[in-house]
Amino acid sequence: MSETLELFEAVPIMHSNKEKLLTFLIRMMLSFGHIIIALLVWIDTSWYIALSTLLLGYLVMGIVSSKIVHFYIPARQREFNYSNKELAAWIIAYYRNSTP
Repeated sequence: MSETLELFEAVPIMHSNKEKLLTFLIRMMLSFGHIIIALLVWIDTSWYIALSTLLLGYLVMGIVSSKIVHFYIPARQREFNYSNKELAAWIIAYYRNSTP
């Protein structure tokens, strides 16, 4: 009987300063993007529209994070929970490994 053991991969490590900067920017957009957009809407319109935008943005960022998990993380890794920093690291690693 031949049993296979699937090994899980660790979260990719960023080596260069460019990768670390891109990881930081993606992480900040996933973490605070909806807040920044709501503040910009608040400057231009009223506070209740900005509050609605904040709530809608929170839902949209959750959907975007879910799509990132399903697109950039290998299938056997998807059962784990990842922080925004780890999601950004997976995105950068995906493009690092796919470009020649």
